[in-house]
Amino acid sequence: MKFRIGKTALRIHSALLFFWMVFLITGAAESLASSLLALLLHETGHLLAAKRQGQTIEEIEIAPYGAVITLANLEEASPLSALLTALAGPVFSLIGCFLAAALEQCGIFSFSFARLFAKHNLLLLLLNLFPALPMDGGRMLRAVLSVFLPYTTATRWLIRIGYLFSAWLMILSLYYGIQGKLILSPAFAGIYLMYAAALEGRQGIGRYITSLIARRKRLEDHEYIEIKEIAAGSHMPLLQLLPAMHTGKLHRIYVLSDDGMDEKGIVLEKDFFETLMQRQDATLEDVLKTRRK
Repeated sequence: MKFRIGKTALRIHSALLFFWMVFLITGAAESLASSLLALLLHETGHLLAAKRQGQTIEEIEIAPYGAVITLANLEEASPLSALLTALAGPVFSLIGCFLAAALEQCGIFSFSFARLFAKHNLLLLLLNLFPALPMDGGRMLRAVLSVFLPYTTATRWLIRIGYLFSAWLMILSLYYGIQGKLILSPAFAGIYLMYAAALEGRQGIGRYITSLIARRKRLEDHEYIEIKEIAAGSHMPLLQLLPAMHTGKLHRIYVLSDDGMDEKGIVLEKDFFETLMQRQDATLEDVLKTRRK
């Protein structure tokens, strides 16, 4: 389900609709309302921080445990800007925990609703502080690591940690089942987070397109662009090479023979991505063959 608010696209993930249906079928309307309010507060923090940092928001995908925010100028965001944007969500969830008590004392919330609202804010806070992608904690850690490591290297490691965290949640739910307790929420969270981590890993081409937009802006502002030269074997899969090409620089790939002694050709970005869009299993050798035709 997709809407548009001004220039920003708002997408509601199908998993969230499933959760809503479960809440309604089980008669937990109050719990549904408090979870939506907590989610709205959490994402408001991200939006306000992104706007404050001058970041342009292209799309927001609302999911059960947070949202995926796509920024138009991601490559231009400094590590500090990315850190503050990711941190704002957990901070607003923390505020929500205290806000629940204050609103209950004022008589605006009932005791049961205030308790649920505080519980859902605390759940969002703790879950999103875990240092793995796609959680906010992972985004904050990536912002710090990107000062010392390539952005894509930090992303790959944090996605792997995200997979481990997802597996742990599913094992936790299985453990409860063995103990005779039917607690499925950790398993649902683990399945969703595994999907979100995989999605994070498949956004390479999208990030490259974002870097092209940033590159065009630099040219319009009469700034120079650095050239990054990469050497790889002819049988190197394009998908394996893709993470090295998200730096905002102009790339030239030297294709070497299997023994590394001879240069078989040069692959430019345009040919690289045109071949990748046609075949996901393509190699550098396939790009060279395409250029020879």
